[in-house]
Amino acid sequence: MNIFVNDNPLFIEEGATMLSALKVLKREDDKKMAVALNNKVISKSVWDTTVLHEGDKIVIIKAAYGG
Repeated sequence: MNIFVNDNPLFIEEGATMLSALKVLKREDDKKMAVALNNKVISKSVWDTTVLHEGDKIVIIKAAYGG
């Protein structure tokens, strides 16, 4: 099925979870990021149980430091 990550298409298997999508992207261990699914922030504690659907939109926001 097709989903979008930061507006880029990604093909993943049907029934994939947020965690499995992040593993495909090699981002599952990134501790300084926030993840939103269809404009709703998803807590890391539920990544493994959040099932994705065709056309879902994931936004990954990386924390930035500076001033």
